[in-house]
Amino acid sequence: MADLFISYSRADRPRCIQIRDALEALKLDVWFDAGIDAGDNFDRKIEQEIDAATGVMVLWSTNSVESDWVRNEARSGADRGQLVAVQLDECTLPLEFRSIHTEPLEEGAEKSGDAVWQRLLDRIGKIVGRPGLAEYARLQAQEADVASWRQWLGRYGNDPLAEEVLESVIGSANPEMRRQLAEEKAKRAALEAELDELRHSSKAHSGEIATSARESARLKHDLEKVQNELSAAEVEIDRMRDTAGLGHERGFWESDKSAVGLVLDERLGVYVGGLLWVLSIWFLWEPVNLLMKDRAGLTTITLMILGIIFLLLPTIIVSIRIFLHRKAMQASAMAEAGYLADEADHVSGAAQAKPMIEQGEGNEPIDAVVSETDPVKAD
Repeated sequence: MADLFISYSRADRPRCIQIRDALEALKLDVWFDAGIDAGDNFDRKIEQEIDAATGVMVLWSTNSVESDWVRNEARSGADRGQLVAVQLDECTLPLEFRSIHTEPLEEGAEKSGDAVWQRLLDRIGKIVGRPGLAEYARLQAQEADVASWRQWLGRYGNDPLAEEVLESVIGSANPEMRRQLAEEKAKRAALEAELDELRHSSKAHSGEIATSARESARLKHDLEKVQNELSAAEVEIDRMRDTAGLGHERGFWESDKSAVGLVLDERLGVYVGGLLWVLSIWFLWEPVNLLMKDRAGLTTITLMILGIIFLLLPTIIVSIRIFLHRKAMQASAMAEAGYLADEADHVSGAAQAKPMIEQGEGNEPIDAVVSETDPVKAD
């Protein structure tokens, strides 16, 4: 909320800026339409600022008396009894404002101990609750002694200008103390700047942590989705094994209750394992690189731990399972192939024996056949 809203004509802007600068030097918060940002609604912004301001200063001139905007803004201040009227040049004031006292302010008067400027400051001080403004300007113009400034401090110790006056009084009485105060003030300014930098850094760090947490949550969700799909695939492969009669004993790494299952007779297991390794390397590469360069912070270490827990360990487990399942499948296939070979040899031997028996039945006695195969029985 501004102390003063200045209403003026655009043609008088240089003069308005001079008055604004003089008022701000007295630690008054001043607003005029140069503070409107691009894209702001012009009339709404002015309405908002003039309603929020404690007082309204109108700069009457041959230009501003013709402006409906200036008349409306001055009317707003007059209706609240908070209008400070200034006349910049010879002009005829609007009829409704002729009964309001107006101070004719010559150019440059605000930079001196001009009586008109001090009366304006007295009016402004009453409106904004700073009754010591006019006396401050008078003492400053007169280059008053320390005793006068001490009296001013005694009466207006709560004024925003009191700190500067106090430093000036102390410096006049004790130059060494003034130097120390200047050094302490410089240290305080440096500490405040450092604190602001830490605040900004903390906000940026918080944003980085939040982003990392969201990314970790997303990766965890994707991993859980993959695990669910692999579990469903494991159930399907077990059903296919039971149907084909290829079940085998399972250890810890192959148990349905440990980690996740894979369809090992398809390429899905290899693809998923490769995808998990790519994700793990991609996620952990930057944190590990920063750690090796001794530039890792809390966020980097946190990301690395999350990557190890939620990506690297499941990837290692899945890779071991792929290896063990494939090894078991190869063993089962070899066993099945050996079983079929034995069956084939058995059938072939039986087929070769049958003609021999038939020949023995037709041409030679059984004893002859037996004697040829087993001499003991022949005797």
